[in-house]
Amino acid sequence: METWVTKLGVTDDKMVQIARLRRAWAAVSLFYQTAEQDRSKVQTTDLDSMLNESELRDSKTAFWRRYRLKFPTEVHPADTTVSRVSRELSKRMLCVFNLWKVKTLQFQLTTNQKKRKLGENLYTEEVDEDEPCQHNVESYLDRLYTLMLAYAIAGVAPPPGTAPDATKEATLGADSTEFAAVPLDVCMTYWFRAKRTCYQVHPSKRMVWLQARDQEERAEWTSRFRESTLTLGVIIKEVFQARDAHWIPPVGSEPSGASNAMAPVPNSKVVPSSTSPSKLILGKAINGKRVAKVMRDGTTLCQGFQRGDCKQKGKCTTGAHRCGVITKGDRVCGAPGHGAHTCRANIKE
Repeated sequence: METWVTKLGVTDDKMVQIARLRRAWAAVSLFYQTAEQDRSKVQTTDLDSMLNESELRDSKTAFWRRYRLKFPTEVHPADTTVSRVSRELSKRMLCVFNLWKVKTLQFQLTTNQKKRKLGENLYTEEVDEDEPCQHNVESYLDRLYTLMLAYAIAGVAPPPGTAPDATKEATLGADSTEFAAVPLDVCMTYWFRAKRTCYQVHPSKRMVWLQARDQEERAEWTSRFRESTLTLGVIIKEVFQARDAHWIPPVGSEPSGASNAMAPVPNSKVVPSSTSPSKLILGKAINGKRVAKVMRDGTTLCQGFQRGDCKQKGKCTTGAHRCGVITKGDRVCGAPGHGAHTCRANIKE
């Protein structure tokens, strides 16, 4: 150190300059030793850095030109999510994204990034907060949908080394993975299968089942993407077909387990839902309509009111002034405003 300082011609505070140089030398040496020992930490930290404004705008513009689709802010991924996904794809360091860390554009627009001043012209940003949400199946599917949109936006460019062919692309049924690195239709196919199959599982097991299937499949994407040169869209399609059987709900996990027990038995009579015995008694028919004299709950009905010739007002001594027409399902109309002679209810045929 003294040799270097001597060559610089430093005369004042020579010992201080030697100490400063020694500290700088040690700091630089320690930095490169740490980087050599674990490069993954440096690269992972770099993945969280934001794309510049022009790169984000280009991705969103290309997405609009290809699909002509707009999404509401509560569904559209935030710039931080798109940036993270884009860097994972460009560096081929795809990760199993934690869905509860996925942020939407609505959260971005309603949240201010806080900075803390450490010194003169020296600031540090606070740790990003997670977007609040309930940890249930509906929220999980919403975040998965947003993540699939982020993959489609970040992977809207054509696969490397391919020239766009407008004629082939316009052909009905053409493979979309030939024209976009991560096509939107491939991402949505995966999402729709996840939504459709998870709702066939019993509600008590639905969340655990969906999260396990989704993380297993996205872990397979990560493994294949890092170890090959294929685009993520091709890998999603391959894994979708290879692991399709894993998304079949287990036997006996249907949410409507009691549906078979409630199914009607052929040639069987309809049993009233009430466990108490019915006290229904029929009276004389009026205008071809079957009329109850006593309702199921034991209430006696005024037969004069049914014919329209009862003159009593208020509480009638012969029975309640309620309609006694037997309707479909062997139920009594029971309306207080009219009798059987003027009832318009659907009668039992």
